[in-house]
Amino acid sequence: MMYDFKKRISKIAGIMRERGIDLFLVTPSSDMKYLIGYEHPLDDKVLLFVLLPDGSNFVIHNKLHDIDPEHTPADEMFSYAYELTPEEVLFSELKKRDMDSGLIAVSSNMPAFFALKLKEHFPKAEFIATEDITAPLRSIKDVAEIAATREACLKASEALRLCMDRGSYWIGKTEQQLEAYLMYLMGDMGLRHNAVSVCFGENAVSTHHHPDETVIEWGKPLLIDFGADYHFYNTDMTRMFFFGEATDEYKKIYDIVLSAELLGIEMAKCGGTLQELDMAVRNYFGKLGYGEYYIHRTSHGVGLDCHDVPKIPVNGETPIENGMIFSVEPGLYLPGKFGVRIEDQIAMVDGRAEILHPFTKELIEIK
Repeated sequence: MMYDFKKRISKIAGIMRERGIDLFLVTPSSDMKYLIGYEHPLDDKVLLFVLLPDGSNFVIHNKLHDIDPEHTPADEMFSYAYELTPEEVLFSELKKRDMDSGLIAVSSNMPAFFALKLKEHFPKAEFIATEDITAPLRSIKDVAEIAATREACLKASEALRLCMDRGSYWIGKTEQQLEAYLMYLMGDMGLRHNAVSVCFGENAVSTHHHPDETVIEWGKPLLIDFGADYHFYNTDMTRMFFFGEATDEYKKIYDIVLSAELLGIEMAKCGGTLQELDMAVRNYFGKLGYGEYYIHRTSHGVGLDCHDVPKIPVNGETPIENGMIFSVEPGLYLPGKFGVRIEDQIAMVDGRAEILHPFTKELIEIK
């Protein structure tokens, strides 16, 4: 999958000129993946992408970093080892470029020890987060980004199908065992950074339950919320299953949640807002007397991160635009009983909502 990193860098440089930003510093993060396509854990060995308003840029990396100059879309690469510190390399290069203190954008996860060095070197500088600049660009996906996301969702749906086609095999197994198998299937299909939440019975009342040694039995529901990424772009979906014939109460709640999800998808229209989508679902639950059991937002952006831009602040509006990718995931959580959530990923393409997960939303009873 090829992304136009040079174009992305050029756009950021243009914004820097417009806003009077003198320096743009990115440490390992989704912003680094977005701008140079490189992924590395954040650690004590500083890795830095440096961008100036004229578009010139360079990478500073430790010699131990597995970074390939041939495939890194940066103008220059500077390495350091034990005899040099990364800040010495940075300040030396900035001095050559006559960069003085001013407005500096830094990654919000920049290690404090390095951020303090910057503040010490540029005592009069004002600091802002790089995410304030990249968020509007990352919110709107291009054709390549949507294609990668679409493929991630297809692979995830197939992995779930293969996992749950084992049916009654899962009786007597634990949440952790099902989690491990689904993660294996996703990895086998080329998905990365797999994350699976398997919630059996009452465990689904907790929206962030971690799979444990709970044993799967007949007569109870199962919630699976899982995701991973493909070529950096994430899938995130939730589906429900019932081992045996579902109870009347469960069927009723399931149908209510499914209707709410379909309403949310219907509200996903360019010109509307994510807040309006959320409120429509919230009001629907409220009219049926279940408002108190809906305890989270209906949507979140999905992209380089599973929970990504666009964000949905409590106050303000988030207009729905072409190129946005976000979840629609209403749920009801009945204490002492069970939780039901149905989640799909939506891509806004040509003014309409494209559902990216082909996996059925019908209630699946395993017998």
